Amino acid sequence: MRKKRKKLSAFLLLAFAAGCGLMWLVLTKAPEIKELAGRAGRYVERALSRERGAGMAPPSVSVRFPPLPKRPDVFPVEPEKPRLAIVIDDLGPNPSLTAEAIRLPAAVTLSFFPYGPEIGDQVRRAHDAGHEVLLHMPMEPLGSADPGPGALTTNLQPGEIKARLEKALAGFSGYDGVNNHMGSKFTTDRARMAVVMETLGERGLYFLDSRTNPASAGETIARESGVLAASRHVFLDNDVKPEAVRDKLQQAIALARRDGSAIAIGHPHPAVLKVLAAELFELENQGVVLAPVRDLVH
Repeated sequence: MRKKRKKLSAFLLLAFAAGCGLMWLVLTKAPEIKELAGRAGRYVERALSRERGAGMAPPSVSVRFPPLPKRPDVFPVEPEKPRLAIVIDDLGPNPSLTAEAIRLPAAVTLSFFPYGPEIGDQVRRAHDAGHEVLLHMPMEPLGSADPGPGALTTNLQPGEIKARLEKALAGFSGYDGVNNHMGSKFTTDRARMAVVMETLGERGLYFLDSRTNPASAGETIARESGVLAASRHVFLDNDVKPEAVRDKLQQAIALARRDGSAIAIGHPHPAVLKVLAAELFELENQGVVLAPVRDLVH
């Protein structure tokens, strides 16, 4: 019994001594312990950062990116290139040549007669290929040539002119404007051309004067009536030999460069379509942009 008490006393004495020693260590070594704890915390933080690696930083972490360069107040603008519009007239009656015209670059404008059994489908295919479409309106020429069914002639009264034009406009849809087929006589009649412009103005359509007669009043009457208008500058195929068509195309390009824009008209002759298919894709190499007519009307 006495031995057990001595052992208990020795254990309590040893425990008291250890407690005193620990208290002395805490009181005298607190700064060192605090520093050790801080080092341990920083070590853990670096380890966690490495473990995140390239992953997304947590929302509480502020990620700094280099500042963006200042946006200039004025951006340089490339001067506008000269524009050339090419129109292919007389489309519709010949399906195979019309199909070839539709295969030309999309900026070529296609002008369709207001009649023909396939006209609706042809115009839809032209639109699907990206072409601008015009109504090619038959008008009376000088001489005895037949302009075709439903033509506007100088012996018609204003009401009949309007009725014939409206019937032609109902032949298909999706056109931006009208240009004349033949019309070397009708387009010089100011009173009757005014009836045409009144009808186009009501529908928001423009007029392209094919200028089959230098004395045509078409563009002048259109402007006086408040209708957007333009005139043809070059016929590409008075001579349908390929070398002649190329020469005319170069003439149109030269006019576009000189004046800023030009409009050329051609027809669906096989040689003409073949020359245009080969040449028009190279226009921009000559400093000219191919454009639909709607971009050039005033």
